[in-house]
Amino acid sequence: MPHRLLSTSLVLAMVGAGATVSTIATAAPVGRAKPHKAAVAHVSIGTVHGQYAFLPHKIVIRAGTTVIWTNRSNAFHTVTEANTKWTSAAFTTRKSYSHTFSKPGTYHYVCALHGYMTGIVVVTKK
Repeated sequence: MPHRLLSTSLVLAMVGAGATVSTIATAAPVGRAKPHKAAVAHVSIGTVHGQYAFLPHKIVIRAGTTVIWTNRSNAFHTVTEANTKWTSAAFTTRKSYSHTFSKPGTYHYVCALHGYMTGIVVVTKK
């Protein structure tokens, strides 16, 4: 008998200024006691109107979610929390950096190489 899923991963993305991404983790099949997979959200690094940018600029996620930033531009970039509590090394095209957000709050970040590139991660309770 095929497994029925309680829910499936759902990612809604809107690219552009002020867009948000919501992610819901995949649930275990009915009748099976498996832990939920960790939720993942994606942010691309690209170009908008000739300027490098984090796309989407703002995401809203649940605590415990891992955000993966993938560089889709032709330059090196970093992902650095505004108060430098966490930062990536500079990474190039098709490379990624990830960070797991465990505490609710609003996190502002910037590319240390291109100070005009900013983004926001809003973390809600689980």
